[in-house]
Order: sequence, then C-alpha cells, then structure tokens
Amino acid sequence: MRRELRNSTAPADIGFCTKLDRLRYEQWKTLLLVYADGIPDRLARIEKAKTLIDIQRVFIELVDESRPASQPS
Repeated sequence: MRRELRNSTAPADIGFCTKLDRLRYEQWKTLLLVYADGIPDRLARIEKAKTLIDIQRVFIELVDESRPASQPS
C-alpha cells in the first residue's frame, strides 16, 4: 500500500506514509542497536541516521563490514 500512495499529495496519504516510514525506521533502529553489540563506532553511526533511508544505509554498511574479505580462487 505504501508504494501506491508514495506519490500522492492528499494529506491523509502523506500522513499515513510518514507514520509508516517512522515505524519502519524504529524497527530498523532497534535491529541495528542489537547488531551494533555496544561498539561505539557503530552506535554513533546509528544515532546519526535520522531517516529510514539513512538507517537502511547504515545497516548495509555494518553488514558489509562484518563480511569476511573474499579470498582469490
């Protein structure tokens, strides 16, 4: 439903999308705080993320950092 309403200019639709984005932001942030495992650098990056897109980018960065470097075959 969010996808269908994203380009709407109706106040009710904008309000719905804003609330949904805020809920999703809070869910991502909660997940990342657990994933950060108390590491100060990670916690600082999470706190700097103020939007849903920002928090998703932090998630991608942290997961990428946690992956072992690829070994040449």
